[in-house]
Amino acid sequence: MFEAVQTSRSLNPEQSALIKKMTGEVERPDIKAVNIRLEDVLVLLPFSEYYDIFMLLEDDFKSLYIGKRTFTELRTEAQEEAEKKTQKSGKLTIDLIYDILMKKSKISQSSRDKLLKRECELYVYFAYPREFGKLIFTKAKENRKKVIITADMPYPRSIAVNVLSRYGYETCDELIVTSELDASERNDIFAEVLRRSGVSARELLNIGGNVERDVEKPIMQGAKALLAAPVDMLMVRSGNLRCAVQARHIYDYESPACLALHCAFGIYGAYGFDVPQNRQPHSDFCSDGYMLGFMVYGPLQLVKKFKPENELQSAILDAMEKCPETRAGRDDFVAVFRSHFADFLDKFGYSSCELPFEIFTYNSSVGDRMLLQKYMSPEHNQLWTDSSSSPALAPIQKRKMKKNAMEKFADKMFPPGTRVRIMTDEMIYKMKGGK
Repeated sequence: MFEAVQTSRSLNPEQSALIKKMTGEVERPDIKAVNIRLEDVLVLLPFSEYYDIFMLLEDDFKSLYIGKRTFTELRTEAQEEAEKKTQKSGKLTIDLIYDILMKKSKISQSSRDKLLKRECELYVYFAYPREFGKLIFTKAKENRKKVIITADMPYPRSIAVNVLSRYGYETCDELIVTSELDASERNDIFAEVLRRSGVSARELLNIGGNVERDVEKPIMQGAKALLAAPVDMLMVRSGNLRCAVQARHIYDYESPACLALHCAFGIYGAYGFDVPQNRQPHSDFCSDGYMLGFMVYGPLQLVKKFKPENELQSAILDAMEKCPETRAGRDDFVAVFRSHFADFLDKFGYSSCELPFEIFTYNSSVGDRMLLQKYMSPEHNQLWTDSSSSPALAPIQKRKMKKNAMEKFADKMFPPGTRVRIMTDEMIYKMKGGK
């Protein structure tokens, strides 16, 4: 079971005010029941992409499958097909997803069962509590509210119960698992929540991460609602870094070579935006040296053979080492990363973790450069300013991008991650209408 690491960063005034406001809503005497989403609010996974956990099954899959496709590709397609198949009727379950995967891959029933079991084990292993959600849950129980938890997942009830019992959520009064519901019930999940709450709509508080589903719909039906924004969404919107990384790896960001970087973004979102905070002007790291150290200086520690490319990079590294805030962020990143992953990702490599520092060197925002200004010479500050430009940005893809013939040819000719490949991807991206 995951053991929490106590980080050194304190909440800013904006975050403290938000906690006070949300806990105040939970404590209101006219609220008799509180419904909280399991995913994104009470429990997180330390990944930034939905398919990352699938990459961890590739070795298991290779020993069971004789084809050329990856498990991640087939598993993603199987879920998409299952969602379409159950859109109007039927239950969206992990069993249905794996039935489709078995058919597509032609693996045996026993192989299918082995992979399904392994995925469930990995979900339970990596799931951990969101501290902000845990606080909301605790406040609701302390104030004797009826607490309903909605688990919107394809996994069976036993998996949800396992995760809840690990982190103190087993004292909830009701657990709704959407894999047990048919399409009509899933599409109107709030009606099921209201029914099980046993209270009127005006006595119910709904808390989730989806504006339309978790806030607008309950309010339209007379309930109260609060938005607990997903940490990955907050992380992406906090600055240009995540979109700049996507632009650099527009077609291979979903490859195993980038998995460690995905995980770095995952814990950056979880620990930096557990309590939501807004983007700051002219900064990609909320004008916070700790956040800069966590996401730029921290991942660099995973790259064992990293060496600065030039005088500017050496000066920036020296400045981050001198800055107490960036140093604290770096140390917390390393501790948190190892607590979540241990040596799980060693086989995938960590070379992609250089990229945040490279982007920070040449595409940094003025507010972030100012965080290190006093730790650098005037000459190096001027060199940094002269060398910086706005990064190329790409939209975040919710589903993996399909490759055309030109992109597949590039895969064969130029290995992903090389400088030649990065230049090739930029050319392809511009040909497809990117800027």
